[in-house]
Amino acid sequence: MNRVLSDVSVVVPVFNKPLWQIQRAIISALRQHTTYTREIIIFDDGSFEPDGRRVQELVERMATQSHAGIDISFHGSPDQQGAAVARNNAIRKARGEYVMLLDADDELHPDAIKKLREQMHAGIDLVFSDHEVVKSNGDRWVRRKASYHYFHERYWGSPYDPLIQSTYVVQCQLIRVSAFFEVGGYPDNIRVGEHAWLLCKLAYRSSPGNIAHIPGAFYRHYWYPDGTYRRNIVSHRQSVSAAFHKTAKELGIDVSAVEFIARFKPYRVSHYRLIRKDGLSFKSPYLDYRNLIFLHNTTI
Repeated sequence: MNRVLSDVSVVVPVFNKPLWQIQRAIISALRQHTTYTREIIIFDDGSFEPDGRRVQELVERMATQSHAGIDISFHGSPDQQGAAVARNNAIRKARGEYVMLLDADDELHPDAIKKLREQMHAGIDLVFSDHEVVKSNGDRWVRRKASYHYFHERYWGSPYDPLIQSTYVVQCQLIRVSAFFEVGGYPDNIRVGEHAWLLCKLAYRSSPGNIAHIPGAFYRHYWYPDGTYRRNIVSHRQSVSAAFHKTAKELGIDVSAVEFIARFKPYRVSHYRLIRKDGLSFKSPYLDYRNLIFLHNTTI
């Protein structure tokens, strides 16, 4: 496929989401303050009928309207294959040099693509930002990630790298498509925690510094009580632990297991502990970071 340099494809995977949420996500991608956006790809991962048909009708209806040169397309699978496979299939259809990931029940800040794209220089494979979390009861907070990223670069290549011990890089990612496919995309055999594996593969495909962070919440993540994570928290954490374990082993880190520790306040980042084969564990980096924050004048 011929890709258009500098252009961004927005990928929105869908599975059994209300139409109003999907429409909100698409509108947020259309209302970007930039000309970088080339297309919006909605990929339905086998939603139960009639939901799948209604999603297709919504997308096709929106595609017939004028959107300043932004193409909107619908693709799908007859059966559910999981978020990783859905994202892989959607990104294969992308024509932009970069892809912006957007969950169907979330939305982008109007400056999201502009701000992230401006940081995508030569040698950068992924740019991410802080993001806002909004709960169904109206509570909200901003998940700030500057300190985590600082210590990722500081501890790159060691078991203390927060990228392989915490879920701080999840929402609001702009990825270079060529790098995405060079590391194999999302692993098809991981149903939950695929982000952890992909981010580590991207971060360790070259020297430190190919992942960039920009401050500011340019993504709004809605926290619904019936979300997949909330429906089965234990299973979710076990799956993410397994993904971190797989990632650590592939990076050559000597671990026998990874276990969930806690979701630390104030930014609710989930942390995991790497356990060595001799039974000893690598101390949660979060505790070390809190002691080092004051030395480096940065904020978690």
